[in-house]
Amino acid sequence: MLRLVVLVGCAASVVSTAEETDGSCPAEGCKDVADAGKRNGKVPLRSLGIPLGHVEVRDTIPTAAEVANHYMNPVGTPVLLKGAAHHILTRTKVEDWTDDFLAKKYPKLKVEAESERIETREAEAKQMKLKGFLKKYRIKEKPLYSVTPIHDSPIGSEFKLPPFIGCGKWLDRLQSVVFWLGDYETKSVLHNDDVDGIMCLLSGQKRWYFIDKRHFKKVQSKACGWNVADKTGRGYGEFVRMNVDNVRPQLHECYDSMEWYHADMEAGDCLLTPTGWFHQVSSFGRALGILMWAYAVPDFNKTSATACAEDDPVTTPLNKLRWHGDEDVTFTARDERWALKWFKQNAPDHPYPEFLTDGRKPPPIHADAEEEEDGGAENEDYDE
Repeated sequence: MLRLVVLVGCAASVVSTAEETDGSCPAEGCKDVADAGKRNGKVPLRSLGIPLGHVEVRDTIPTAAEVANHYMNPVGTPVLLKGAAHHILTRTKVEDWTDDFLAKKYPKLKVEAESERIETREAEAKQMKLKGFLKKYRIKEKPLYSVTPIHDSPIGSEFKLPPFIGCGKWLDRLQSVVFWLGDYETKSVLHNDDVDGIMCLLSGQKRWYFIDKRHFKKVQSKACGWNVADKTGRGYGEFVRMNVDNVRPQLHECYDSMEWYHADMEAGDCLLTPTGWFHQVSSFGRALGILMWAYAVPDFNKTSATACAEDDPVTTPLNKLRWHGDEDVTFTARDERWALKWFKQNAPDHPYPEFLTDGRKPPPIHADAEEEEDGGAENEDYDE
């Protein structure tokens, strides 16, 4: 049975299968799994809460303007782009990305290897050559997976930006890009990112669990298991400390009332994940993907809209582009003004601006009309 779901803050409809769940929660009887689990204390995350269906799915490649207006902006929502991964390859096909191909072409490529099938962010990553990794990562007793930056790697020459961000100011807002490879079932922690993500899958399947960032106060609380590594010394970054296959009883109440969406990816698909949305990712089979992060472009519908409409997308390989990391492109005061203005105009009841200002008095929200008309705002220095 199909149903339509409308994501908060976006007019696009979402088509999903009503009963779909992942392997930790069968297609039917999900409530039974949760009820039985609560009795013995073992509950998978996806058996809790209120499932709202699949995120938006598109069979066509969006334009840069559509991405800026609907997905990569302060109130953007996730979207699955069917077949879009074909557009990021410079000289190969999706089906070419086998272990034999990797072993023959990039045997000496240095990769970061981790051994946790269910992520805790506390395991130590080890560096090894790709040829050696390929021999070990599918050993069932102790499988490995790799998350390796490729912005300056030879393998980066195999990929290019998707056409919808390969133009205009997007090129000044690239943060980082990684190569992801693993086998068997692996599961990430529940977390969010402060940049927009684009995951393109070349092999395997991934299932994503999403919580709208409007619930940030609830998720980022002690009652929901939120962990800030700089304060606790556990892991790195900020994330929910839980075993997603076995949620401890103390967290049941929090996630039992949580609304969530999901997205199912297969080889050839790309998924856009907006800044701030909480997500947990499960990978199935031999999964190989490319994950790019970029900051949204403030005031896109000014200078950049014209550039992206008139210019062909760049086909420069990823390892020849400038990826800024966390050094040159950050969330600046200008970004904050733009984000707060966007919330005020498009989602005035959205609670997220409180997170952006973190209790501070926000900067003035105003449109510098003359500056925007002559392109001044578009050319502002991002290193404020």
